[in-house]
Amino acid sequence: ARHEKFNKDVAALEKRIEADPTEPTLYVQLAAAHRKAGDEDRARAVLQQGLGPTGNHFSLQLELQELELLPLRRNLELTEQRLKA
Repeated sequence: ARHEKFNKDVAALEKRIEADPTEPTLYVQLAAAHRKAGDEDRARAVLQQGLGPTGNHFSLQLELQELELLPLRRNLELTEQRLKA
């Protein structure tokens, strides 16, 4: 059921992007859905796809930077946990 809702939400967002490709918040929402589902590569691809139509909108650039920092944050957390142990 959760998977169905995800597919429905993604399809709805993709349709909205098709109708209004210059709206940055739609790309951010779609990327967030993919990220929540654990698909960071797809999230990154959605944001990169939106850069052109939105004129390199700042919010998309910010989200992309956030995705780039994720692995570094995870490594930092693991290192901190090891130091505490």
